[in-house]
Amino acid sequence: MAARILIVLGVAAAAALAAWLLIWKPAHRDAAWEQYKQRFLTAEGRIADSGNKGVSHTEGQGYAMVLATAYGDRATFDKLWGWTRQTLRRPDGLFSWRYIPNEDQPIPDRNNASDGDLLICWALLRAAQEWHRPEDQDAALDIAAALRRGVVKLEDGQAFLLPGVEGFADSGKRIVNLSYWVFPALQDIAAATKDPVWNQVIDTGLHLIATARFGAHNLPPDWLDTLGTPKPAEGFPPRFGYDAVRIPLYLVWARQSGAEQLAAIKAFWSSANPVPAWIDVTSGAVSPEAQSPGMTAVTHLTLGTELPPLPEQDDYYSASLWMLATLAKGADAR
Repeated sequence: MAARILIVLGVAAAAALAAWLLIWKPAHRDAAWEQYKQRFLTAEGRIADSGNKGVSHTEGQGYAMVLATAYGDRATFDKLWGWTRQTLRRPDGLFSWRYIPNEDQPIPDRNNASDGDLLICWALLRAAQEWHRPEDQDAALDIAAALRRGVVKLEDGQAFLLPGVEGFADSGKRIVNLSYWVFPALQDIAAATKDPVWNQVIDTGLHLIATARFGAHNLPPDWLDTLGTPKPAEGFPPRFGYDAVRIPLYLVWARQSGAEQLAAIKAFWSSANPVPAWIDVTSGAVSPEAQSPGMTAVTHLTLGTELPPLPEQDDYYSASLWMLATLAKGADAR
């Protein structure tokens, strides 16, 4: 076949064709993805949180699995999914949220984190489409069913996405984290399962983001108690910060960046210089640190401005936000 191309097109044309084809092989050429893997992916297939003693989370596994599908990196996807499935999967089909290396009991807390589960489910749906593997689709649907049973709470005509199976809807509270609504994942899960409850989950998330806002800047907090009148959840700092920064990321990614949900966030980020890493939505106090480069990338994505370059020494979470913001912007080079 190669010889036929050379005969028909000539050497120069064939070389140009080969160079063009390489552009569409991001798994072999994309420097940012290769750098990300080199810095955070371990040999056994887990993503190490460099800012938190090298622990691994389902969040990080899910992020990297989604990125692997975007960059056509099947080998890395399989390594990530293999370790996650073997090490973190619970009897109910969800995943323990944290793994602590070099401990006698590396999984001391068996509770799940619904955003990590959603990301893993979404990555499997993407993998099934990318590589035409029905086993990935089946695994994704199993996780979606487990999420439906374990963390989707139907009350008051709404569908709340609890952060985990245990500890968030008892003792007179119903706590959610609005950054766990991974809207592009929820959209694809709704389409794959054809279960209307997932569209109800999406609608509830959009409603809460639009209405549960506090302080002079009308911002949503990282953690929200939705029982009765929504309010910042007790036991958590009342901040729009390291978690809530993902709310606009997922809204923009899902093409749900309506003014009702994002106008206040855009106004705050546009007016602050530098933009603080967090702001207390009750007192107005701000972090002494500015946003990390990854948070800044999300800010630029939300404001529709050019994303900053990826710093070579960024930590896991900031680098992940940068990679995801780049992907959401449509710059995954595919």
